[in-house]
Amino acid sequence: NILQIVFEYVEAYNHLNNGAQLSDASRFYSRYHNSNNEITVPELIDQFLQSKQNDWSESHRKVQVNRLIRVKEAFQCNVSDLDSEHIMAFMEQFKESQTTTRNHHKATISQLLKFAVALKVIPNIEAFQLVLKKEKVKVKTSEIVSPEQFEQYLRNAPKELVPVLALGGFAGLRPEEISKLTWEDYNRNDDLLSLSAEITKTSLVRYVPKSQALKTWMNQSKKKSGKIQTIPKTTKNKLVSKLKQRFGGPNGKSSQGRDLFRHCYVSYRYGECRKAATVAEETGHSLDVLRTSYLILVDPKDSVKWFSIKPEEA
Repeated sequence: NILQIVFEYVEAYNHLNNGAQLSDASRFYSRYHNSNNEITVPELIDQFLQSKQNDWSESHRKVQVNRLIRVKEAFQCNVSDLDSEHIMAFMEQFKESQTTTRNHHKATISQLLKFAVALKVIPNIEAFQLVLKKEKVKVKTSEIVSPEQFEQYLRNAPKELVPVLALGGFAGLRPEEISKLTWEDYNRNDDLLSLSAEITKTSLVRYVPKSQALKTWMNQSKKKSGKIQTIPKTTKNKLVSKLKQRFGGPNGKSSQGRDLFRHCYVSYRYGECRKAATVAEETGHSLDVLRTSYLILVDPKDSVKWFSIKPEEA
């Protein structure tokens, strides 16, 4: 009741040093006494995954779950008992891995700890800032192919592969996005290719203008319903590799060929419009990532050639 509240307030106030505020004492107590909110790291991870159920795409969820399983197995303790030494010991297993691998694990742990703060399980993540600081990644610019090479790819590819090449080279789609796309998705709008949150890697809606080149090559397909990519990923990769061997292009493990045609779209589209923000919006890149890793400056004349590639007239 109100009288008990007054008595408790007076008693608490009498314990404070002169000039101290009761609100400050309350915050101090909340920060360092979390016994009522004590949970283990595995329990925190389960709650975190539940909270992200509708935020992540299926492919992103699989990657994050794999990382969090490692964290769960490593930290069988209360969240409040975690310290930077725990994180350092965990990261030791990745010392021979690529920098991006370490940064991805750090980012996942950072998200998890921020979630713990939101649950008021820990006061903040200041103590972990240093150990979770991202390492500088050596930038490797992706390779691209010439308009002449891409034209040969399109004209010599099996008919079931042509739409896949066109969506990568003339719309900048990721391979995973192409594998999910249907003809119904493609035909929803005449001038814009709309990608729903279920299709994109980032789970954000994206719109890409349909160039005349894209429309022309997509119209070559007689199939107009269901999944656009009808061949397995391994078969597709083998066919693309053969085209690169035959007509030239980056090949091998270090070629970053998985997103080759998306990389090409970034460079030739920028050469066409000269607006990095526009290209970033169409491809779902951040501006920094686009400029440092994906963007190769090309002659505007080559951009014109790229988006002028047409099938041979019958």
